[in-house]
Amino acid sequence: MPIYPGAIALVGRQTATQLTMTFTTEDGLPHVLAFYRERLRREGWAVREQEALEGAPILDGRKGSRTCRVELTEDHARTYITVVLSLQPGVVKE
Repeated sequence: MPIYPGAIALVGRQTATQLTMTFTTEDGLPHVLAFYRERLRREGWAVREQEALEGAPILDGRKGSRTCRVELTEDHARTYITVVLSLQPGVVKE
């Protein structure tokens, strides 16, 4: 699972089924979104893009039986990246 270059980890949480990490960067949301679109596909993830409330993009990925989700939001001059990665095949909860 790629991590955006230079992103700073803010918080992480792990359960038996998933790992959730939140990062921040000063780079704009369009640059971060382009990075994840390209890198996930390049690393073999099948990616489906959707839009959450208020236009925040979400990328859902599947690679074999593994799943991931990348949620992006902006707040003033920062972009927040939340990555959810299944630890057990086929499990990512919203």
